[in-house]
Amino acid sequence: MSSTYRYVPPAPPIWFTLAWTGGLGAIIGFLSAQGIGSRMLPYALIGAVIFGGLALVCATFISKRILARLLCAVVLFALGISFFSFSYAVLMAILGWVLGAWALWLSGGDYRQPLPPYTTTGQVLWFYTFRGICALI
Repeated sequence: MSSTYRYVPPAPPIWFTLAWTGGLGAIIGFLSAQGIGSRMLPYALIGAVIFGGLALVCATFISKRILARLLCAVVLFALGISFFSFSYAVLMAILGWVLGAWALWLSGGDYRQPLPPYTTTGQVLWFYTFRGICALI
């Protein structure tokens, strides 16, 4: 009888997921202001609240990645077409598709899966920061 070890990372607290998804929402909201200075801060706050709220719903009530993706995509598409334009709504639906999977990936602790179990928080942060830098290059 063969026994294999499978590392199951611990799930982080919910504030961790909300902070990262809210940060992404703030960036998207800030960029949605299209350079109009008086709209930048309110749009960033609205984006953070919307993305954080969707992540909270996905992490708390939805366990299937496809359902989380569909929910986020539909909600962001509806908001985009209501307040902006069709092309913006399509872009937001694509971001919603990514957001749904990202919220479950963060809330389940799956982001630690490719790393050794003894990896510190700083090492995990550097692992993904380095990949982000490479993606930007």
